[in-house]
Amino acid sequence: MPKLSIDFETRSLIDLTKVGLYRYAHDSSTGIYMMAYSFDDAPPEIWVNDGTPVPKKICKHIETGGEVWAFNAAFERIMWNEVLSRTHIVPKMLVEQTFCTAAMGRVNSLPNSLGYQAKALGCRIGKGQHGDRLIRQYSCTNTLWKDIPEDDQQRFIEYCLRDVEVEQLVASCCRDLSADEWDDYHNMERMNDRGIQVDTEFAEAAIALAAYVKQDVADKMKALTGGYLLSTTERKKRDEWLLPKLTK
Repeated sequence: MPKLSIDFETRSLIDLTKVGLYRYAHDSSTGIYMMAYSFDDAPPEIWVNDGTPVPKKICKHIETGGEVWAFNAAFERIMWNEVLSRTHIVPKMLVEQTFCTAAMGRVNSLPNSLGYQAKALGCRIGKGQHGDRLIRQYSCTNTLWKDIPEDDQQRFIEYCLRDVEVEQLVASCCRDLSADEWDDYHNMERMNDRGIQVDTEFAEAAIALAAYVKQDVADKMKALTGGYLLSTTERKKRDEWLLPKLTK
């Protein structure tokens, strides 16, 4: 069975880097612009989420348990299962059929990001140059695809295609993980999906107590220093106030 490599470009009103993957995926504003994909080493193709159905060959590959590879594969898997499934009939992508090229790179002592991995390996191509701007300008502002200028739509498509090509190139330079290592990766993903039970009432009380103690200490610091220090984090002012007293 061939190996499928994919990469999504997405949009949302919330910041993925601040809220994490699961909250990002479950937010109602989160959507998918496009997916670049490649079977084995074929040139990447693009599917744009503009009303066209997901290519049947991709759905069939996933439905029959075919391998799916991606850089930070958890993102693609969760986007497929939680976001794409809202608007398209797609089979569930299982943890055990996903393989992460980012994890492979880290096992091979490479940096965390795709761009730096490609650079460290001296790959003939790296990440597209317009990606950061496009993501800031459109993905992070939840701009709809139809409202993106055509020139930037094309840049977005080229950037997404390039990511799949670079991911495949990086993976080809790395030692593959052993069966046991992939088992560890899949078990980690299952644990992340499951999460942990949290006593939210207790957690909220702890947060409130911490805020109370912080303010109490700040009030005492202000009283002790005659208003010179307003908080415990003013280290430079603390030293300026304290050092002369210690040298007397």
